[in-house]
Amino acid sequence: MVVTRATTWLLVGAVISGGAAAYFTSRYIKNSVRDYQDKIDLRYRPVKIVVPKHNLRTGDLLRYDDLAVRPIPRDFVSSSAVRPAQVNGVVGRRLVNAVGSGEPILLSHVEKDKAAGFDHFVVPGQRALTFPVDVVSSMSGLLSPGNHIDLLATLRDGNRTRTILLLNNVRVLATGSAVDTYRGLSNSGRYQTITLMVSPKNAARITQARKAGTLTVTLRAPKDDQLPAVQSVTIASLLGYGKSRWRGQKVEIIRGGVR
Repeated sequence: MVVTRATTWLLVGAVISGGAAAYFTSRYIKNSVRDYQDKIDLRYRPVKIVVPKHNLRTGDLLRYDDLAVRPIPRDFVSSSAVRPAQVNGVVGRRLVNAVGSGEPILLSHVEKDKAAGFDHFVVPGQRALTFPVDVVSSMSGLLSPGNHIDLLATLRDGNRTRTILLLNNVRVLATGSAVDTYRGLSNSGRYQTITLMVSPKNAARITQARKAGTLTVTLRAPKDDQLPAVQSVTIASLLGYGKSRWRGQKVEIIRGGVR
């Protein structure tokens, strides 16, 4: 069979056309896949947002020490999530919603205005009460804001003195001028007053107890919510002079000198 020049060129053209079609089809597929991959990467590209290091409650004051930066896929980040560049705008504000550890903090979670004074540390319905302490009452200066304490009062009961558990599990709001909500802040032992978060009724009880006797502070362990078993101690009970000493003994009664 004789192949003419025209036939040869037709075959060559067909091969080139097929190759070109395959090339452009492959290129189109690759570009389409790359564009799709770019869109996926954009959706899931990590974005840095601000999250709390630990659970924060409604009313907590945001501080730098409470916050951390966490990368989250862009597709899962709310447009109102606080970014690192916005952190200065939210520190010093109170939360209007509780936020769990590691959860994004949204702009809607914080108050619009920053807390201005000490009153912003006081929970509604509670009162801040300050009174002086000595070296012993301040645990040699080791007591810190955020600690929980029991408050004992030693009062005169007639001719005797009695020590009672005045208040149980009270939060220390401040030591001296150092204030820190829910977490301790070292004072280096240089303070002469402590401020407690108490109800109005307990504020009156503490005030009266200070006038009538002395107060003693005892520090509680973290997360210890148990009520102490001993509610009152006198010198007699301390020495074991109670009903148990006289139980089972006869009492001699003398009337007019006649047994």
